[in-house]
Amino acid sequence: MPLSQEKLAMSRLVVKAEAVLSGGGRQTVFQVEIPQVTVEEEETEFLDESWKYNKRLEALKAEDPDYDPTAFDYNYNFDYESGSRFLTGDELVQRKMDLFVRNQQFEKYRDKGVFHFTMDLPETTSGLVLSASYQDDEGDTAAASAQGIAYYSPRKQYIGVETSSKGVTVGEFVVFHVRSNFNMESFIYLVMAKDMILFAGKEVLDTTSRASVKTMSVPVSSEMAPAFRIFVYHLTQTQEIISDCITIPVDGISRHKAKLVINQDKDHSKRSVELGTYSTAGAFYGVSGVREFTYAMRGGNELSHASVLNSLHGFSNNTRALHKMAWRPREGFQPEEVEYYTSGNYGPDSNRTFNFSGLVIFSDATLGVVPGYENNVCNESQGYSPCLMGGCYQTYKRCDGISDCADNYDEVD
Repeated sequence: MPLSQEKLAMSRLVVKAEAVLSGGGRQTVFQVEIPQVTVEEEETEFLDESWKYNKRLEALKAEDPDYDPTAFDYNYNFDYESGSRFLTGDELVQRKMDLFVRNQQFEKYRDKGVFHFTMDLPETTSGLVLSASYQDDEGDTAAASAQGIAYYSPRKQYIGVETSSKGVTVGEFVVFHVRSNFNMESFIYLVMAKDMILFAGKEVLDTTSRASVKTMSVPVSSEMAPAFRIFVYHLTQTQEIISDCITIPVDGISRHKAKLVINQDKDHSKRSVELGTYSTAGAFYGVSGVREFTYAMRGGNELSHASVLNSLHGFSNNTRALHKMAWRPREGFQPEEVEYYTSGNYGPDSNRTFNFSGLVIFSDATLGVVPGYENNVCNESQGYSPCLMGGCYQTYKRCDGISDCADNYDEVD
């Protein structure tokens, strides 16, 4: 059930990220508090009063260049209502810029309840702990936490792929960036969808910028919907295969703008209505008509943008590769909304990066495996599945709300 924008505006959210260092300590790498809108309204009011104060001071000094406000009142620039000192011109500009940036950063959360952020991690990071706490205007609270582990490479050489494209649709280009922490001469990339390799290629980095980043773009075709994967790997000079991948959702059903018009005056007996659909040539129409009560109960036979997307993603064998958020109205009369997000590689080493992507590799080169995991064997015929960092759990206990793996992998959907 989604929270209304009014509810989100009056809520308070605190997000914190801590890096678990290899030495055993922790370091806070990100922390932010999204306050209630009323707090920001009070800050905006204080900034307005500071602006008025500066204007009055400028006018007085224009009349008398020798005017000294401290000669009349020691607390001449003190705002008794807010309990703070009025800001000077430069301070006022900086605070207004900070407030604008924060509002832009918090806009997604106050609209949909989703907050995006990035962070930089120390080189000695071995894990990551994310925590979030929520409090609404009625005092109700909720909290959640998540744990991450560092990608394993025997020689600490890494390759990474990311994208700067958002809202990817068929017919557009996706821009992605490949980075490494060493002097990389070239890399291989594969574009995969529906467990098939659509195309692949090799990119050679310019000798003047081999240690930085390579930016590329690939066209998005209908075969790549509802999601596709960009997989990159490199064979280092020490004969180690390093790899990474990202999964990118594609909206392949919104290429045509459709319009549905109801003409109730077609049949004067009022026993039937006429539906008119308008769109571009070649578009496919799907019309669903159900009783209002059945639609509100979400019986599963309603047709909506979200239901079609969920059905398309249901064909994927690996649902853990893509994150999504769903919004379902309490009353049920509004259509359900769903949003899929670009997701990174969740394999802890190069071996399972290939494995989770459905790839089999034959090579005598070194393929990174988390120490101790190479001997981890789970009898799948007896109903056991492997945990991410070692150990086994009973498959039927997946996502039962109880963690059976030390790394909580059995509770990851």
